[in-house]
Amino acid sequence: MKMLLIALALVSGRAFAQEMDATEALTMVLPVGTYYGRFANERCSVTVREEANGVKVTATNGRLTRSRLVEYGSVYRLWGTTQFLSSTSVGTNDGFNENLLRTRADVTNKQYVVVADRVVVMNDQFEHKVECIVYKLRN
Repeated sequence: MKMLLIALALVSGRAFAQEMDATEALTMVLPVGTYYGRFANERCSVTVREEANGVKVTATNGRLTRSRLVEYGSVYRLWGTTQFLSSTSVGTNDGFNENLLRTRADVTNKQYVVVADRVVVMNDQFEHKVECIVYKLRN
């Protein structure tokens, strides 16, 4: 039992040590700026900008635009330098609404970005998303 408690304490300590502010994790993966790219043979863009209450990512592909605000002070537990995931969902009487941002490194100097709104009602799902593979500038 004593060994189990020690192991649990070590794992918990490591988990807390890896927490960071979500806006910091996001800007490590995709720094503030405007990026241009392509997806499905269409031009697209992703803008990352600081706002009063967080970092906002706006993706545009053709006429469709989707945004996700990652608030300052929100905790991010799983982080790295090549990917980021942020999502919030609000329950409704018969389903939920979700707003999400997902990004991961595609190859060197390219980043795959998805900003989406998803609505689930009963067994039906509706998703409005913008996908873009952007070209990151070298530092």
